[in-house]
Amino acid sequence: TSIAQRKLKSLWKKHFKIEPTFPSLSPLDSSSEVTINLIGVPSGRHPEIEWICQSLGISVQASFPEKASTDDWLRMREAEHSFVVDPGMFPRLIAALESFEQHIHEIPFPMGLEASMQIIEKIAIVCDKEEQAKQLLEPLRDILHRMTQPYYQAWKGKKFAVVTRMRNSYQLQSVSHNGLGHLPAILEMGMPVSLLIQGAPDPKIRDSYQEILAKQGFSIPFYIFSSPFELEILLNEHQFDGICVADQGRHAAHASGTPLIDPGELQSGLIGVKENAQLIEKQFRRGRV
Repeated sequence: TSIAQRKLKSLWKKHFKIEPTFPSLSPLDSSSEVTINLIGVPSGRHPEIEWICQSLGISVQASFPEKASTDDWLRMREAEHSFVVDPGMFPRLIAALESFEQHIHEIPFPMGLEASMQIIEKIAIVCDKEEQAKQLLEPLRDILHRMTQPYYQAWKGKKFAVVTRMRNSYQLQSVSHNGLGHLPAILEMGMPVSLLIQGAPDPKIRDSYQEILAKQGFSIPFYIFSSPFELEILLNEHQFDGICVADQGRHAAHASGTPLIDPGELQSGLIGVKENAQLIEKQFRRGRV
């Protein structure tokens, strides 16, 4: 049993009360491992996706940029494939990797059940480990559905807002996909979600935001506000049951009595799915004040 398998087993037993069913890895598997880089994938509290890849016999050469070591930089050029969250964030790095004849594959931000599963499934398909990944992940998908559905069902009719462009942070989830990296994870919870965007109230700007959202596959209502004061007015007008907002927007949320969640509190990966539901449930229980 590999070190990654032992770590993943301990992690899943603690969070999901199950023991993973790992594929048998023969010496031949190890000698013919596909080598990959993970770029823009946050490690969070645990490098869960790395452990899953290694458990499937896929060698992660480097993880960049979070917690990247000198060795990561030195090994990065040796990989056959790089899996990248929002390649537009790393134009020079992507150009360099392509000059080494690496294959570049775009992946979603790893937050929420579907996005986290999509990443692993895409890596597994490219690395010819599709059946092994299915064996490992399918039981977990069912368990996470059972863990989260009671929350999601109870939230039917709750109105939730996500605020973007108000976070002073270089965290990947704050800058990837135009600051909307965590939005799909919230949408899969089944609540009506509105997007609140800080920006100039110009019709041309609004059209630009509409185009960005459409390109990313989002079809949700959005409102534009120019200042924290206008944000408070929006919150009072719409009476949201909860809001995901950080930094300058926190005062407006408090002033309007809207329960708030800092996007930095949301956890990535499969172990974050239930934790994020519990975090939002806690704020809903608190209620408007």
